[in-house]
Amino acid sequence: MIDKTVLITGATSSIALLTARELATLGAQVIITGRDVRRGDRAAQELRRSASHDRVHFIRADTATLDQHRDLAEAVSVRFPRLDVLINHVEVSYERRWETEDGHEATLATNLLGPHALTSGLMPLLRKGHDARIINVTSDAFATIMRDPFDDVHAKRHYDGLEVFARSKMLRILWTFALARKLESSQVVVNAADSNNRWHTASNASVFLAMADARTGVTGTYYEDSGKPARNTMRTLDVEDQDRAWELCTSLTGSHLGVTPESPPPRSSGGSGGETPTFPRSTVRVSKTAKSSWL
Repeated sequence: MIDKTVLITGATSSIALLTARELATLGAQVIITGRDVRRGDRAAQELRRSASHDRVHFIRADTATLDQHRDLAEAVSVRFPRLDVLINHVEVSYERRWETEDGHEATLATNLLGPHALTSGLMPLLRKGHDARIINVTSDAFATIMRDPFDDVHAKRHYDGLEVFARSKMLRILWTFALARKLESSQVVVNAADSNNRWHTASNASVFLAMADARTGVTGTYYEDSGKPARNTMRTLDVEDQDRAWELCTSLTGSHLGVTPESPPPRSSGGSGGETPTFPRSTVRVSKTAKSSWL
């Protein structure tokens, strides 16, 4: 891993930090992100000490906004000549519903739409990487979703925090498999890794996938935290649903593989149902036309 550059989102604490530590210790240059500058700087210092090298970098990013994901992609692209591994690790769950500045339900925005925007923005850099791979961390909670995950996708009619979280994870797997299919003719490998919140094993799948020989051609697979291929549901293997997840992401973000439209029309401000967002707000522009079919 000495010649590899790895970006791990949300790696200032918990399982993502453990993954960052293992990869940095193996010699990788590691970029971590988070909202809290003080915590991020502390985490980066800790990783440098444990890895015995200084190729660890922290970049502040607010995971609730699309603009911040695009800004993160730009910041990484300016500072680093290539990216070998992208680990979309950030995940959130909220007891009560609230909307981000761009009008998206917050769990959906953070767990699905943000990673899509970031991955799209980083695609040119990933194509420059050495057998690059994208790892989308998810949870087996997705298997609890029995109904159509595309129905009431913003949870406006009914909101249950755990159910909304589980649905976002199902959508992330569907999106992962769609992305893998779209990149199958490239050298970029795309897989999903289960976290499952078991700290002593949870980073294993991400570390394994980051280290694995991409030339084996294994892509579009969901791995358990043990590093073994996991069992999928019939829905996650459904190509039509994978395409629906891709269409959902592209229509709500306006981001495609390596292409982000310039200054789409501003969206009218949406209320948050009385909830005060816990993330700093920023100006995010989303096409009204693209979004309307998913409201």
